[in-house]
Amino acid sequence: MNFFGETVLPIVLFVIMVGIGLSTKLVDFKSLIKFPKAAILGIISQLMLLPILALSIGWLFNYGNEVTLGLLVLSLCPSGTGSNIITKMVNGNLALSVSLTTISNFKSLFTFPLILNWYLIDSEGISSSIQLDYIEIITQIFCLTIIPTVLGLFVGENYPALVIKS
Repeated sequence: MNFFGETVLPIVLFVIMVGIGLSTKLVDFKSLIKFPKAAILGIISQLMLLPILALSIGWLFNYGNEVTLGLLVLSLCPSGTGSNIITKMVNGNLALSVSLTTISNFKSLFTFPLILNWYLIDSEGISSSIQLDYIEIITQIFCLTIIPTVLGLFVGENYPALVIKS
């Protein structure tokens, strides 16, 4: 990678997620635990509906294995900071968005290689195997999602005078 990808981008993502944390309240996360229906529905949709939709589009329009594989890869990618920013912009449920981002990142550790390897085994003409560096991915999830969000949440809850409301 380059300087931008290795240094600038992670710093920007960290700052954005601190801002997202500042915009949420602990009570929002507690309500997700008390009423988990939206989070469960979001996880199931990401885990099952998106890959099924991607494969259906690939097969329905008779795309080749390579294009269908690309659609599948896109459907398996976890949500990220962008979804949290959009949720903030439209005054959506930030706690739900951040929770789904974190959960989708962790679930992708298992579902991404599992589903992709299944597709690769089942597809003719494509031979490969997906292997992930789990330690690096978990470190990135903590450093770019969990730690900055918790930091922002902590500052917002304990030092509200420091937070400028948007």
